[in-house]
Amino acid sequence: MMLERSESSKCSVGQVSCGNGTCINRTSVCDTVADCQDNRDEKFEYCQGTLRCGDGLAADRGDECRCDTRCVVLSAVLCDGVGECPPPGFGWGTVRWGKEPGHPADECEARCSNSTAFPCTKPYYSGVGQPTFLFQCSVNGFLVVLEGQYYCDGVVDCPGTQYDEIDCPDRFYCLAGNRISIEQSEVCDGFEDCDDGADENNITCPHRFFCSSLGGTKVSIEAKLECDFNINCDDNKDELNCTDDRFYCEGGKPLFVSKRQQFDGRKDCEDLTDECPITSPDRRENIFSSRYQLIANPVLRVLVWIIGLLAIFGNAVVVFGESKQLVKTNRKKGLTSLSANHMLVLNLAVADFLMGIYLIMLGIAGAVYDQRFCANELIWRSSSVCTTMGILVVLSSETSVSTMVLLTAFRLYAILKPFNASSKPTPCQVLASLCLAWVVSLALALAPLAAHLQHMFAEKALIENNPFFENVVVDLDSAKTWMEKLVMFNPEYSNVSSDTILEIRKSTSWENLQNTLAHDQENIVRIFDISRLFGYYSADSVCIPRLFVSREDKAWPYSLAITTYNFLAFVFVLCGYTFINFFSRRRTLKHKDSIVGKNLAEERTRAMQRKIIRLIATDFCCWVPITIMAFINFSGVPVPNVAYAVSAIVLLPINSALNPILYSSFVDNLTAKLGLTCQKGGSNKANSTSTRTASGSNAFSSVTTTTQIANSASAI
Repeated sequence: MMLERSESSKCSVGQVSCGNGTCINRTSVCDTVADCQDNRDEKFEYCQGTLRCGDGLAADRGDECRCDTRCVVLSAVLCDGVGECPPPGFGWGTVRWGKEPGHPADECEARCSNSTAFPCTKPYYSGVGQPTFLFQCSVNGFLVVLEGQYYCDGVVDCPGTQYDEIDCPDRFYCLAGNRISIEQSEVCDGFEDCDDGADENNITCPHRFFCSSLGGTKVSIEAKLECDFNINCDDNKDELNCTDDRFYCEGGKPLFVSKRQQFDGRKDCEDLTDECPITSPDRRENIFSSRYQLIANPVLRVLVWIIGLLAIFGNAVVVFGESKQLVKTNRKKGLTSLSANHMLVLNLAVADFLMGIYLIMLGIAGAVYDQRFCANELIWRSSSVCTTMGILVVLSSETSVSTMVLLTAFRLYAILKPFNASSKPTPCQVLASLCLAWVVSLALALAPLAAHLQHMFAEKALIENNPFFENVVVDLDSAKTWMEKLVMFNPEYSNVSSDTILEIRKSTSWENLQNTLAHDQENIVRIFDISRLFGYYSADSVCIPRLFVSREDKAWPYSLAITTYNFLAFVFVLCGYTFINFFSRRRTLKHKDSIVGKNLAEERTRAMQRKIIRLIATDFCCWVPITIMAFINFSGVPVPNVAYAVSAIVLLPINSALNPILYSSFVDNLTAKLGLTCQKGGSNKANSTSTRTASGSNAFSSVTTTTQIANSASAI
């Protein structure tokens, strides 16, 4: 022992002295722990390397020390500038530290002097980078030397003992599988590095978003990537069921588009569902149409064909019959008031025939676009065919209304002036009135097409290839605002004069707006790529004029004027036929003393009353609901879409199908010839009785007067 006896005698039995008055238990000598201040209880010369290298002193330079290893004593030389100890807990093997990295215990943890040549500036080797040591372990009973790269690499290279993978610093230990551990940086990185996936489950990584499939070993993404408008999961799970502003394409190609891209006129979804969704509670223009049909309601689709065919064939029969009667009358008596009546009814039938043409065209268009209307909606509404149909509606309805007003006016004249009814109104006067009605109606129908009125009737256009507009359908005011900003803030237009900006603001048509910069920029002709215009008849899929308008609609004065005219026309017809009925009854009572006059007048009066009731009732059902709803809507109370649809497809055109029955005597005569023989026989009997009863000058006078009244009213 290196301990002196003289000093040792000062210690108790079983103790030894450290030489500085300190005593330690004998069991503490060579126990691998330096208890003496100068390490004498663990000196190599006595203990054969039981001194831990980390406890070495500068005075121990050159002495051997024991490295902190398992299973085998691994010694090193203290403070000799050569790193020989591996990291703490290292297993079998020998180590020769090169230059960095390394903190070997025999050079860095030992209290060597500053003259040591080993750089102690980096942490222990942790399996990253190139290894600088070797180690050996027992594999199937044989000692195998392995490179340091296999130490703490997550794979057990020393079976049974697993010394190469136990207590590795900064490692995450898996629960099962061949991979026993991984680096901490690999935990919750989205990739399964452990065979059992313990490094990427929702318990280990509660703040990540897990995908059903990402391909390979990737199973999760950062939580902030969920609903970020970029698909990160292979199954799109991170972008499904997001509550933000987006629309999901029904075909999934692409998965979604921004909500603002819906109903913008552009095909953003491959299947066009952003413009034509199957169920569309947000669809802005679904009064008539749907994704598949030009007219969504099947009942209305059937009524279009029924009313259209009735109007076509009914008015064709009236045109044929009235033309025949007109020719026959002219041959016998020349042009008389009766001829004028035939002319008016013939004109009414022609006008209503045009409404039938419109309905048949609408039915054909619905069949052409069957199951694919929404994809072609913009093309259809801005087409020349749709515009032509709108013109037919206005031309037919307004000419029909004007003709009924003329019929009522001329029949009033016949009642009030029965002795002049045979010569007035003259056929020339009737013809002039009808020509005026057609000219006015045609002017009303064509007015919305005037170029200088586009700011009122064609305020929207289809502008393609312009990313600055959210929708391809742009109104004229928005286009002017955009062009004004373009001129003011784009350096390319720095030479544009203030007069040009003023001209932009005052533009009343798309053509004028497009050409405003031609004065200042010679190389610029067209600013907008306008392919189509949406006019007055393009408001909806059935191409009718705008019946129900509000003050926000720039064309409201035009629509309201037509509605008001139609309402006043109905009031005039109502009052006119009411007066005709009253006056005829009064004349009948005046001549009641005459048997002939009484029978003839009463029969004519009853027939006239029945026809008047039919006229007023049908006109009321067709005109009044439309005009009243139009006034209500204009006052600020919105009218339901279904009411608008029924008004446009049923109420507006049905009068054209009924007018042949109501106004034409030809239809009555045809019906009488086919089945009303009893009435005809009774009428003949009454006429023969009246003839036999008539006698005397007073009776003759009564017959004459009554016959004139009856003939005047017979046109009704």
